Amino acid sequence: EIGSAVEAKDQARFQSVPGIGKRTAARIVVELAGKLEGTASIDAPAGGSPASEAIDALVALGVGRTEAVQLVGAVAAGEGAPETTADLIAAALKRRR
Repeated sequence: EIGSAVEAKDQARFQSVPGIGKRTAARIVVELAGKLEGTASIDAPAGGSPASEAIDALVALGVGRTEAVQLVGAVAAGEGAPETTADLIAAALKRRR
C-alpha cells in the first residue's frame, strides 16, 4: 500500500494519517521514491506484515534499523495499536519526536 502510494506520488494518502501534514507527506514520497522496490525485511516473509513494512519504511526514511524495530514494537504493543502500515509509521514517527 505504501509502495503504491509512493510510486503514484499520492501525498494525500499519507496526509490521511493523523499527524502527517503536507510537508511530511511530501518528504515521505521523496525519500521513499525508488527505495521500496524489492525491499523485504530479512526476518520477515515476502509480502511482510504491516509491522515489518513499517520498519522498512522507517529505515528508508533514515531511521536506524534497531531504532525502527524498537519504535514499531513499542507502538504495536500499546493498547489500541495501529493496524495498518501507514498508521504504524505515523505513530512511530510521532513517538520519535
